[in-house]
Amino acid sequence: MIYSLKNLKKINTIICLFMFSFISNAQDKKIDTQVKETLVSIFELSDKGTYADLAPYVIYRGTDATRKWKDTYNSENTEEAEQLQYMYNKIRSLQKYGSYEFVEFITDKESEGQWYVWKLNFNSSNAQKTIYFAFLKINDTYALGDIDIN
Repeated sequence: MIYSLKNLKKINTIICLFMFSFISNAQDKKIDTQVKETLVSIFELSDKGTYADLAPYVIYRGTDATRKWKDTYNSENTEEAEQLQYMYNKIRSLQKYGSYEFVEFITDKESEGQWYVWKLNFNSSNAQKTIYFAFLKINDTYALGDIDIN
């Protein structure tokens, strides 16, 4: 069988696209696992620790525009400690829903950056609650930026 140079270029292009897609999917899988592990750590810390333990895992959303969405909280700062305490209480309040299941991993590009979102179903004896946990990559770790309860 004789292949023309044009056909070989097409074959190479197809192979490259396939490889890129495979590598991209493998990287996404790695990210979803890292974000999942971070969320499980946050649950464990909120169950066993104090709000200060969550500081490196929660995105700063205070008044300092240079740090907003780009840094995590400092639990030694009084204003930040109050905001961190609020997030800690919100996470702890989810325990009333009982067990949870990781349902779907979603990525979304927004003005703050690339969001990594885990959709979880919490199951209680009364009903099921769907909750979204949204993370941004901050300082080489995934930090929680938002919790959306449906």
